[in-house]
Formats: sequence, C-alpha cells, structure tokens
Amino acid sequence: MAVLDPQHLLDQADALLSDRTGGPRRQVDLRRAISAAYYSVFHTITRAAADRIVGSAERSTPRYTLVYRGIDHRALNSFCVMASRPKLPPKYQDCCPEGGFSDDLRLFCRSVSNLQQQRNTADYDPGQTIEASNATAWVVLARTAIRHWASASAEEQEAFLLLLLFPPR
Repeated sequence: MAVLDPQHLLDQADALLSDRTGGPRRQVDLRRAISAAYYSVFHTITRAAADRIVGSAERSTPRYTLVYRGIDHRALNSFCVMASRPKLPPKYQDCCPEGGFSDDLRLFCRSVSNLQQQRNTADYDPGQTIEASNATAWVVLARTAIRHWASASAEEQEAFLLLLLFPPR
C-alpha cells in the first residue's frame, strides 16, 4: 500500500493555487486545492492511527490497511466536534489525559471540522464560487492544523486515536 504523505497533498494544493497563467485561477483548481488541504489532515490521522496500532514497518500489510481505512470521515468529524470542546463527555474522560485535551489538540479538531465542511462545499456545491484567497486560507489552515497535531503530546495523540477508533459505550 502506498501511504499518502500529507505534505505531498499540501504541495499539490500549492501547485493548484500557483498563478501560472497570469489570469484568474480555474474553479476546478481552487476546489481541488481545498479538497487536498482537507485530505492532508485526514491522512495525517489515518497514517498516525495505523502507525501507532500496527506500526510503520507494516505499511504493506492487510492489518495496516485495515486500520488506515477504518477511519470514516463522518466519525472523524463527529469526534472532532466533541473533542474541540473544553470538556469531553464523562464516558470519554477516563481515557483522556488529566485535564482533557490541550489547546493544540482542540485547535486541530476545530480545523479538521472546518476543513471537512469546506471540502464538502468545494466538492459538491456547484452553486458556490470559490475565491483564490479563500482557497489559500484553507490550505494555510491545514498546515497549521498539522502543526497543532504535531505539537500535541504523544499521550494526547494516542488518546485521540484510540477514542476515535474505539469510542466508549
């Protein structure tokens, strides 16, 4: 399995946003840039989950693919909306670091939700006109979100991934 590199998705978004012709950018390029920005954060999480649970040395195995493909966009969004709040519901608190998630992780979660919403608009709303400056802002937000993820402690990242994959009942 070829695991997507989130940075390559951001590079692709940059290339789509670059002004090569001197004229206005095409809607298809602006829309694909927003989509690539969202997918950069999505694949940051899928890769982190599979690396943590199965191991990066096992990327070509079916077990790795099972975990990597086990994260659903809706479930990620729902969990991120909940995890972006200052306090998680009681059934989640036992599995979180003391005091809940840090600002970095909560900002990451807000960014994921916002990027997913924008990706849905870019991919599925033909009536929406995308401005180049807005597309650029979403790519910047994706980069910032990935930095917030990287700044979160290993304990927080693990708790996030485990709660996402195995929500308490």
